[in-house]
Amino acid sequence: MTGVVRASLLGVGSLMVGLAALATQDVLFKVMSGRYSVFEILFLRGCFTLLVLRAAFLLLRFPNPLDTPRLGFQYLRGGLLCSALTCYCLALSAMPLLDAVAVFFAAPLIATSLSPWLLGERVSLGQWGAVTVGFLGMVLMVGPGAGAFQAGALFALLAAVFYAGSNIASRSLGRTDRPATTAYYTVFMYIVVSALGVVAVEVAGVEMSAGNVVIARAWADPTWFDLGMLAASGFAVALGFFCLANAYRHATIPVLAPFEYTSLIWAGLLGYLIWGEVPARTTLLGALLIVGSGWYVAVAPAKPKRRNSG
Repeated sequence: MTGVVRASLLGVGSLMVGLAALATQDVLFKVMSGRYSVFEILFLRGCFTLLVLRAAFLLLRFPNPLDTPRLGFQYLRGGLLCSALTCYCLALSAMPLLDAVAVFFAAPLIATSLSPWLLGERVSLGQWGAVTVGFLGMVLMVGPGAGAFQAGALFALLAAVFYAGSNIASRSLGRTDRPATTAYYTVFMYIVVSALGVVAVEVAGVEMSAGNVVIARAWADPTWFDLGMLAASGFAVALGFFCLANAYRHATIPVLAPFEYTSLIWAGLLGYLIWGEVPARTTLLGALLIVGSGWYVAVAPAKPKRRNSG
């Protein structure tokens, strides 16, 4: 087994574990989103996540996680991922789980579209065609319906754009920084941004919403049971962030892209078992187009340039 294959397998394994952990916290968030502000949930969950990371660093005797030669880039990546999760959480509160996840997973297609300019990775003509098909699938999913679905779909699409940017930043940071460092700064940015959101809402004293999506409401003291769910969610996020950072450190975006779509299986299964959500035909067709195009983008190699003979 070559070093490249071994690194790719390690990256894929890390990604699968991370996605399973994040699927768990998706359910926990959706359960609590009707009772608490998005900013409040993100802030409290971020605090629990930071505690989990600090405990892991002490137990495993990691080097100083704050040590990075690219501090500004870490803040940029953390800000992008924080924006992605905020928009994604708003989408979760407004639409079925599978719909939100499927629209969100246009992100690998967006990352593939940007990677030639930002990372220098070649994309073949066939891969560009697959990206186009994937976007058509996303449009098919976003188009039908109205009201809360439209608001939720917009947030899911914004989440996909921010997440694609964070994936590109993760790939770049993986060349210089440890996964633990990247995970730590990501959680730190979550806490800072969500705390600013909580303070802004409390000072303004107003409730903000888009359609049926409540963006912010006044602080509500959580029950002990909900604090337990937030702690469990914080652990899942810590595990997920570390695994994602480790995945993009060892494997390229095209290798990891098809495995990102396993989240759709989790979303469909959990949405049906917990909330009885049955996806519409347009949702299934759009998801199929997104998954199929994403798979092709990942497995179709970019054709090398022909050399001139003579």
